Amino acid sequence: MAKTAQRGGQMTTSKPMTKAEALRDFRQLFKTFGKRGDATAKREDWNNYTDALCKEGLITLHQYETWDQPF
Repeated sequence: MAKTAQRGGQMTTSKPMTKAEALRDFRQLFKTFGKRGDATAKREDWNNYTDALCKEGLITLHQYETWDQPF
């Protein structure tokens, strides 16, 4: 049975999010809620974001453990 998750306000049973999708969504969130000019905070926020994605089943544990820090 496929795992159901919410993405973009809609329920989906599709494949896990790609890193490009996660990064795009994170950048949009960071523009709204992030601390501009604070690279350390941005890296920490990315780690927290990917942790939440993993816990919500939107990315796999393997993705969470292998995605490099993009910032």
